Amino acid sequence: MKKIFKIEEQEWVEGDLVKISSFRDGARARVGYGLVSSAFYNEKQINIFPMVSVYNMSTQKIERHYVRDLELISKSDA
Repeated sequence: MKKIFKIEEQEWVEGDLVKISSFRDGARARVGYGLVSSAFYNEKQINIFPMVSVYNMSTQKIERHYVRDLELISKSDA
């Protein structure tokens, strides 16, 4: 049987509300919520592990997170 894989890309927009679940050094996941502050896309080159800048509401700082650490909660109208 032939397996077919499909990779879905999420278009991150400034203002999207996201759930952050980041795993660091095998420790327990840090979970928080934040707003996407910017997403960097380069049409000439595809990033293997794309990152998005997120304003973390818990730490009140802008942090860069891998897309795999983010779950879309609410889409921005912008």
